[in-house]
Amino acid sequence: MKHHFFLLLVILAGPTAVCAQHGADTQLIARDTSRAAAVPAVKSRTVRRAPQGPLTVSLPKATKDSLIRNIRAVFQRINSDSTLRAVDLDFEAFIEAAGEAPDNGGEIRGYFRNDTIYKLVMGIGLSFGPKEYEYYYERGQVVFVYEKDSHFAVKDGGLDHDHLVLGFEGRFYFNKGRLIEKIIKRYDQFMAGEIDENYINYLLDDTSIYIAALRKQMKKK
Repeated sequence: MKHHFFLLLVILAGPTAVCAQHGADTQLIARDTSRAAAVPAVKSRTVRRAPQGPLTVSLPKATKDSLIRNIRAVFQRINSDSTLRAVDLDFEAFIEAAGEAPDNGGEIRGYFRNDTIYKLVMGIGLSFGPKEYEYYYERGQVVFVYEKDSHFAVKDGGLDHDHLVLGFEGRFYFNKGRLIEKIIKRYDQFMAGEIDENYINYLLDDTSIYIAALRKQMKKK
């Protein structure tokens, strides 16, 4: 992503054994990533309470296909709506909301109509590569999350900061707070492991603290 959309976060998952042979930098990646995505470095100080029952549900194919078509229509409508107001969270407000300052900065942008959130793009910057999120909302509920993780290429026992490798790309479809479909592309072993209930719960970490900060920012302008 470019400008406000390119948001950085530490790589969050991957087996340590693969990293050990690549030197100190990649060993450090392994130590950091072994915690997996269920333990975010920085995202929110409050965690959303999961709804009763499983976060992932299985639906009849016709029902699921219909819901996914509707979600994709919402996605297209939001991205083509030039009347939405884009609001960028300033860095001081970002630090206050996140509870700490990331190494390489971070940005959050929300798209609103009046006081209603339609899209949230977020991420933070640490040492090893970019991680980006896009959240799409309908009637205040998340219906779609796009996640893209990349990392700096391994080269000569260290990291090549001039080249990024796409490690993970995921599309997650939600209905009433529960995952109904996921489309995952994996490119290497550094990135997220099993997409289980913990992973989904992490994706649905409460973003309301950032949305509230964005609304506060709007009132200043």
